[in-house]
Amino acid sequence: MKKTLSINIAGFVFHIEEDAYATLDTYLKSIHAYFASFEGSKEIIADIESSIAEKFWNIRETEKTEAISQEHVDALIASLGTIADFKQVEEEEDKKEGYTAPKTEGATKIFRRDITRKKLGGVAAGIARYFEVDPIWVRLVLLALLSASFPLFHLGNIVFWAYIIIWAAIPGEMTPDDDKSYRKFYRDPEKKVIGGVMAGIAAYTGWDVGLLRVLAVLSVGLFGSGVIAYIVILAITPEAKTMKDKMEMTGEPITLENIENNIKKSIQPDETEEKTITKVLLFPFRIFATVFSALKGPLNIIRWFIQILLGVILLILGIAFIIVIGALCTLGFTGIDQGQLVHMGPLPLYLIAKDFPFWTVPALVLAFLPMFVSIVIAGISLLANRKFYNKTYKIVSTTMVIVGWIGLFAAVPFVGRNFQRSASYNQMKEIAVSDSTTYVLDIDKKDNETIWQMMLGEKVEEFTFDFEEDEDNHDYNEERFNRTNIEVEGYDGKTIQVITYAKSQGLTRKEAETNAKMIQYNYLQKGKDLRFDTHFGLRNSKFRAQRLKVKIMIPYGKSFSMTRDFAYYMDNVLESGYFHEEGQDLFNGSLWTFSADKGLICLNRTPHNDEESNNEDFSDEKIGFTITKDLVNFSSISGLNTESSQIKITRGDLPKITYRGNQALESSAHVENNVLVLDKIQPGIQVEIVVPELTKVELGGNASTAMEGFTSAKMDVILRGFHSLSLKGGGNQLNASVFDSAELNAGDFSVEKAFVAIDKYATIEVNVSKMVQGKKYESSKFSNKMSSGVSYKWNVIK
Repeated sequence: MKKTLSINIAGFVFHIEEDAYATLDTYLKSIHAYFASFEGSKEIIADIESSIAEKFWNIRETEKTEAISQEHVDALIASLGTIADFKQVEEEEDKKEGYTAPKTEGATKIFRRDITRKKLGGVAAGIARYFEVDPIWVRLVLLALLSASFPLFHLGNIVFWAYIIIWAAIPGEMTPDDDKSYRKFYRDPEKKVIGGVMAGIAAYTGWDVGLLRVLAVLSVGLFGSGVIAYIVILAITPEAKTMKDKMEMTGEPITLENIENNIKKSIQPDETEEKTITKVLLFPFRIFATVFSALKGPLNIIRWFIQILLGVILLILGIAFIIVIGALCTLGFTGIDQGQLVHMGPLPLYLIAKDFPFWTVPALVLAFLPMFVSIVIAGISLLANRKFYNKTYKIVSTTMVIVGWIGLFAAVPFVGRNFQRSASYNQMKEIAVSDSTTYVLDIDKKDNETIWQMMLGEKVEEFTFDFEEDEDNHDYNEERFNRTNIEVEGYDGKTIQVITYAKSQGLTRKEAETNAKMIQYNYLQKGKDLRFDTHFGLRNSKFRAQRLKVKIMIPYGKSFSMTRDFAYYMDNVLESGYFHEEGQDLFNGSLWTFSADKGLICLNRTPHNDEESNNEDFSDEKIGFTITKDLVNFSSISGLNTESSQIKITRGDLPKITYRGNQALESSAHVENNVLVLDKIQPGIQVEIVVPELTKVELGGNASTAMEGFTSAKMDVILRGFHSLSLKGGGNQLNASVFDSAELNAGDFSVEKAFVAIDKYATIEVNVSKMVQGKKYESSKFSNKMSSGVSYKWNVIK
């Protein structure tokens, strides 16, 4: 049994045996006595005591001993050396106390984990000791390789598991500090120009500091990369303030002899004359350094402000991340419908998560929660300007992260194996074509809830309320993984073909084909309306990278129509002028066809061109002939066979009709019983009609008509087919009947009352201030430019 004492060295309290204390006390007194005459002796003694405290701390932590023994003190003296070792005085004391470290030159290197300088198992420190480099560089390389797990997934796995295997298989070894011969990277304050970065690099590498500074100046021209690199190194690299730091910077072992030599060098430094070119290049930087020193006070205030701001940001981010991972953990262990809380987006996270094993959620928490807690602690540390980390927290958090990532790496194959093979499955359905039917291509808008039910393979509920008026609930063009690609093509056939190309992946080819067959896609044929689903559903509620492409094959020469929503959605590319949002909607009432040589052609619409004037369609620049005929007076117009022409009706003193075109005139018109009858309007021609007063128009076909300047008390409008009429002016009453897929744009025709009848696929826009009355279908489209003070009375037909 030995008596122990408590001592305080460099602020650390240690227990030491009585005989060891006597030896240590004698040793320290000799050091104090010798260095008392040196300038800055207090700092020198503090450095030596700090080194002794570090060695004793490592002994206590690695050997798990409570008291420092005589053997420990003898080893310490051997590593630091005695005054007698380098002064060669008092020969007897030299024989008694002169310990020397064992020579290891020529011995075979053996790789061991370095327990003394470990951060996580001592693997990186062991590699650094083996190659005699600073452990920080090895750790940075390992972190860089681990971060490659995202772009290079297999490389990250190899590095991760190699680290774990080395940790488990290679034994650890104590390496006292006296064996250190590698250098640590510090900024050199004694030779600095700005921050001592280049001087520190020179001390670490042994290169010429003048050359390094010249290269640093030249690097400024490389898009400022040199400045950024300098600032980063300046921010993360400590300054060599103490004698111990300066000796580690040059790779010198910390012994009393080396300490004395460095003190003498600092008193009598080597004077080397800088070259003229070096002085010229460094002159602006020295001026900057002087200004920087003068502004040190304000800059410190800015630094404190940035530190507090960064602390608040880290604190908020950390708490937010903890809340998120807590919510994910709650979802993982409960029966809540996660699909409604975790939006699918491009990938259905809920469906993917269903394939992970049960331990994935706990592993996710273990892998990320310590990181988020560390962010919170870092924020608090910045705000309090002190560190709140301790060794126990580091061990616990590191263990949690390792276990969590091992669990996540082990869970990935459970999902990845389901995507090994791919297969496809195609289907075709036909729709009979008749000359009298012009089909309208549209998309079936479904709300988010319905799309989610389709994803889960559930039966879609029929809601009692209608989403059609709430555009915010329509998600039909969002880039979800189950978005269907629809393309329209022409072909040499007699029926409309709807071909679906389904593709999926699976564990085997047979399973992949089965998954492709589980894709559910529908389209609805209701009269002449063909409505196609925008997203496909799944019968098995499994994500296997399913894809679906739908081709609608239209016979050459067969005319069809499409809605604006369908034109937005389909993969075919149309001219941007067709999507002009102002004025006439070019898709309502549009007529299209495919030809073998020209592809998709619009028969009755011309895309808008912002650079052209509104009257360009009726100018003389694009025509081959102009024929004008005078007419007797009339107050009504009737034209049901207008083909794909352009008609303009304006108010004037004398009634007349003008034809413009590039081919032989085949159109004709006559006035009968006060009605202008358009007998025939050939395709591609422009017609302008002038009349003093007009009270009624009845138009059909595929033409586009613009009518303006009339202010009659009552205006009657009847539209059929795919005719589109734009009406400008005003009056007291508007009577409008719009059939088939016709369109009436009367938003610039102001009236007090309107009596309307709207067919299933027709569209009406009005500008009514008092009353609207009439009948319409649920699928009819009606809008009023006036938003308030209007009474409505509808007879809605289902």
